[in-house]
Amino acid sequence: MAAISSKASDEIMQEVSRKKRIAGSKKLFELTGQAPSPSKDYLQVLVTEGGVVLRRVPITVRGVTQGAVPAPSEKVLTLEEFAVDADFQAEVGRTFGTEALKQVKRAASGRWDVFLRLGEDLLIAIMSLLDLQSIARLSCVNQHLRETCNCDRLWELLYRTHQGHPSEEIGSLATERGWKTVFFMNKLQLQKELSRRRREKPGDVESPASDFTFLTES
Repeated sequence: MAAISSKASDEIMQEVSRKKRIAGSKKLFELTGQAPSPSKDYLQVLVTEGGVVLRRVPITVRGVTQGAVPAPSEKVLTLEEFAVDADFQAEVGRTFGTEALKQVKRAASGRWDVFLRLGEDLLIAIMSLLDLQSIARLSCVNQHLRETCNCDRLWELLYRTHQGHPSEEIGSLATERGWKTVFFMNKLQLQKELSRRRREKPGDVESPASDFTFLTES
């Protein structure tokens, strides 16, 4: 009996290790959303270099009102298993739609956008050459690209490209507000923010001509 129990324990540990290995592989694609009505469950499908993960977090009115925390479920398949699991694919299609399922299949089969395989430095360098409309469209592709399209490194680079070298004051403001926010400020908004910071700086007296400080340094 002890031998059987030990064998079962080893199998459980191997399965846990397998799931961790697949879920922890490099992320290629991700979708999140709510299950079709009347369910309110939260679902996530994640495609990695090791496989496909489908997570479900049950959301119930009774659980919310009674303070109960629902136990999430997780199904983890290798890329090969996903390719032949019609039920798994159907659930992804019902939740996220036919087009999303096509994207998941492309990612799982290795036929995916080369952008997702680039390093962050190279990806940001490429994005900095795009126009703003293209960056906005690219940010809608998936979470990974959305995060990169909104990161400070990209928007600082775009600021330097479009506005020139930022002054120390603008750099400090960007640290506080974010480079994307500063990039989209017009001159009046920027001067108001800089004036506010000067007034809030202890022991600093704002000069009458401060509102005409140049925005960039040579």
